[in-house]
Amino acid sequence: MAKQAESRIVEQTFNHLMGQYGTRWFGFKVHGDQFTVNQPDIVGCLDGHALVIECKQPGEHARKGQLAIQRKWATAKAIVISEATSWTDVVTVLEAKGIWTDRQEREMRAAKGI
Repeated sequence: MAKQAESRIVEQTFNHLMGQYGTRWFGFKVHGDQFTVNQPDIVGCLDGHALVIECKQPGEHARKGQLAIQRKWATAKAIVISEATSWTDVVTVLEAKGIWTDRQEREMRAAKGI
């Protein structure tokens, strides 16, 4: 299986956030240049929680500078998702943090017979 370009992973993740959470999500993609070195690929707020996401191709890892910035975000109590290779990675972390997901919504509706 061919690797997805990191930019495509960022685009898909960002689009899922907008489609999944609507007005509960506000954020932006950080376009890399000399002024944004080591910043996360996606920065935003979801249900009142600061959220930063660093996307990577499978097998790739965050650089030392990126990890340092992620630690600063984590110290400020943001939800930090490092090395997300797909939307599934993001959902896994959000569910672990107790952030509502579409799957939880479907399960709740099914349980209520809606």
